[in-house]
Amino acid sequence: MRTYRGYPFEVQVTAAESPLDEDTSIRLDQIRVVSIEKRIHSVAGSLDTETVDAIDDALKLSLGVD
Repeated sequence: MRTYRGYPFEVQVTAAESPLDEDTSIRLDQIRVVSIEKRIHSVAGSLDTETVDAIDDALKLSLGVD
């Protein structure tokens, strides 16, 4: 598993509960803007509602919005 430190702006995603091959974490303090047309070529899958809600909360914290 990649380093998961439990920061409030980080969400752990397990392979068992996602389409990913290995456990990982999403760091919402390192967000970037990318061109969908030029950089996104396919969809890897989707995440469950609980994980998406955790991502939303961490993103709000990272951006300082309520």
